[in-house]
Amino acid sequence: MGAFDSYVGAYLLGTLFNLFLTGINWSQMVEYWRCTQNERWIYSLAVYTILFFGFLHTGTSIATIYIMVVDNFGVVSQFARCPWPFAMDPIITAIIAFIAQTFFAYRVYILSNRKLVLPGFILFLTLLQLSFGAYCTTYAYLHPLWVEIATIKWAVALWLYLMAFGDIVITSAIIYYLNQAKTGFNPTNSVIDRIIKHIIANNALTAIAAAASSIMFVAAPGVYHVIAGLIIARFYIVSFLGSLNSRVRLSEDLNTTRAIGRAYTSGLDSGMGPSTPIPGTPRATMREGKPNRPHIARSHSSRSNFNYGQDSLPIQVTIDSTSEQYIEEDREMWDSDKHAGGHRREAPTTLTPNNSPPFRVLSLAVPENLLHPPSSGRTTREEK
Repeated sequence: MGAFDSYVGAYLLGTLFNLFLTGINWSQMVEYWRCTQNERWIYSLAVYTILFFGFLHTGTSIATIYIMVVDNFGVVSQFARCPWPFAMDPIITAIIAFIAQTFFAYRVYILSNRKLVLPGFILFLTLLQLSFGAYCTTYAYLHPLWVEIATIKWAVALWLYLMAFGDIVITSAIIYYLNQAKTGFNPTNSVIDRIIKHIIANNALTAIAAAASSIMFVAAPGVYHVIAGLIIARFYIVSFLGSLNSRVRLSEDLNTTRAIGRAYTSGLDSGMGPSTPIPGTPRATMREGKPNRPHIARSHSSRSNFNYGQDSLPIQVTIDSTSEQYIEEDREMWDSDKHAGGHRREAPTTLTPNNSPPFRVLSLAVPENLLHPPSSGRTTREEK
């Protein structure tokens, strides 16, 4: 049973891992249907195409096990030949890798400000591995004996190494361009770091599986290389669908970052520090337990008995934030009948928050309905 274990066992383990990753692909597909709306047709076509070839790949893996343990059970001579469903593995895996690597090449094209050199090199690598995958499948059908297939070890190894090298180039290019896009704003940098970790994790799986399958095919005896060979295609689908589905989460994080940035810059535009609120205005705070969601604190007037048609106190304050020194106004101007309408008014107060330049209130506009609130229908003792 040693030969049976080493031969059938390798195919069985590879198929089981393939089925496990198929379940992950199904969950990714459900998330894709649920989260994406108005998707570009080219992306939808790529998703359905790569899923079709993924299911075809799983079907050929199951058919290989069926032929071994059902149709030819106990026939030792079958171990000298490559099962015909397994001969389709190179071309199917190469097509799936071609779709995924072309998608990432387009992303490199966008990140590089639409430069063609590096994306063109990635396309060249993936077309080359597609050609070698087709060659391996054709040769396995024409020469199904493992002894004959062993004569093209160089072609199988080159095909797998081209896939791994393409993944390394894609990962390095995306990391480089994303690092170039970093700014001094920590929330934005944290989103970029998440993208980098996602790219490294996904593309590392495909590169390691391809390299491991190639090394075991060339150096290790038997057919243990099929364990890694049967899961390469599924790793590419995981990487492809994971990148598409991550767009929704990253978009939400970027929108949150922009909201925090607007709250940050609103204080700077008014001449005040980012952590110093403008007196009498709502302040952006962070909710407890939700560090990525800004919360605008409202004034208590929104919960008062009077409703003036707004959520906060409807007072318009005009602030001069360009003043760099205390301004003393002539009190005689403020005491004159011409400017005060016969009533004495105090000179404007110059406010100086901590660590921010001084400013002064230029005008205070109060709506008429606030000065004369609507009657509640009750008559006070003074009115009587």
